[in-house]
Amino acid sequence: MVAYVRTVKTASGAAAVQIVHSSRGGSRDIEHIGSAHDEAELEVLKAAARQRVAAGQGELDLGMGHSPESGMLEIVSSLPIYHRKIESIDAHLTIVFAALAVSHWSRLAPDGRS
Repeated sequence: MVAYVRTVKTASGAAAVQIVHSSRGGSRDIEHIGSAHDEAELEVLKAAARQRVAAGQGELDLGMGHSPESGMLEIVSSLPIYHRKIESIDAHLTIVFAALAVSHWSRLAPDGRS
């Protein structure tokens, strides 16, 4: 099941902030967070909705963090989210191969020389 935040216009002209929980089968549950009448209220509601979506989602430790003794490249923990699966796969493979290249070259030339 996937959850995302969306805004829709109401009949009164306000902007409603909703969390949509959808599944591959096409079924959706919509959770109304609130309605905003100006940009400041809208941003507060969006932030609250994003926090609710992210609640309970832990961070996966891939063991690729910076370690002085391993000499590994520190991987950015906040990766972009892509709409299409191929864009996500391409971005992640680029990061993995870059980390492998840095690791490979650091083992070949630990003093920084070729």
